[in-house]
Formats: sequence, structure tokens, C-alpha cells
Amino acid sequence: MSAPDATPAAEAPKPLVKSVKLKWSGEGMRFDGGPEGVPAAVVDGGSVAGPSPMDHLLLGAAGCMAVDVVDILAKGRVPLRGLEVEVTGLRAPQPPRRFTSIGMTFRVSGLAAADLPDRKSTRLNSSHL
Repeated sequence: MSAPDATPAAEAPKPLVKSVKLKWSGEGMRFDGGPEGVPAAVVDGGSVAGPSPMDHLLLGAAGCMAVDVVDILAKGRVPLRGLEVEVTGLRAPQPPRRFTSIGMTFRVSGLAAADLPDRKSTRLNSSHL
């Protein structure tokens, strides 16, 4: 009796390379940038003309989580009328003032309790942050 044919291991997905450019505006701590081909975002170290770099980091985390939650709920055909994500970051008191913890609160509207897939969408996503 011969051994079953071995199946080749699935190829690992190739990494997706993302690239952005940021250019100083020449005014204070204001920068404009983003990926090529989309409107530029304002990054302002003084939080006057737009969100600061640290605010953008929190916005990015919130955006990633929100997109995944909406996508997972849509795939599960769970009706959704609104989603708001509030993100709070605790920063170190001394330089480098990195975030030492980040918390997220989700406010969802348009769902009945029976429609929720056991908080699966947020659990799945948060395990990848």
C-alpha cells in the first residue's frame, strides 16, 4: 500500500507594502502627507491645523478596528446603523512619551442583542493589534 500523495504547503501570503510621504509645510510643526493618489492629511505637532502625530496613531488604530468590525458584521448579515469608536491612550510622563496603554470603547447602533455574534468581530480584531 502506498502512502498518500503529499500536498504542498500553502504559500505564505506576500507582505503588503504600504508607503506614505510626509512633507513639512514650512509653517510651525505642520506637515501634509499620505499615500500617493489620495487627498493629503494634515499632521500638526501643535494640534492647531489638524491632529497631532499621536492623535493620528490613535485614529489609525480606531480606523483599523472600525473597518474590520463593519466588515465582519456585514459578512454576518448583521444590521448596523452606526458605529463610533472612542480611543484613549495613556502616554509615558517622560520622553520618549510613547503610549503605554491604549483602550477602545465601541458604541454600536442598529443592532438587536440577538444580532450580535457574541462580540466575535471585536474579539477577532483586537487579537491582531
